[in-house]
Amino acid sequence: MLLLEGIDRSGKTTVARHLRKLLGSHGYLHHTVPPTELGAYAYFTRTLAHARPELLVDRAHWSDQSYKCYKNGQCLSTHEWRLVELMLMSHETHVLLMTDDLEAIQSRY
Repeated sequence: MLLLEGIDRSGKTTVARHLRKLLGSHGYLHHTVPPTELGAYAYFTRTLAHARPELLVDRAHWSDQSYKCYKNGQCLSTHEWRLVELMLMSHETHVLLMTDDLEAIQSRY
């Protein structure tokens, strides 16, 4: 599994689009704000529970925790965080941290 992580407008989705064309067989999952009725933990564990090894994931719980839990109150507990981490490790996840120049990111808004 390949996970693209980084701040908003750092190019995650653009890189994912190019990787999907290049790799062909990779499935794609773009995490967004967890539905209120589902909650953050159920959202992440349901999407990762049956993930194929060749899945390409755009964003995960790290950026969700830093951006969204403070907006909608759907934060993962320490226990839930560890369980999501274990799920990612069980899929032999490789993480690509997306970053860019501050001015470049600001210009994309």
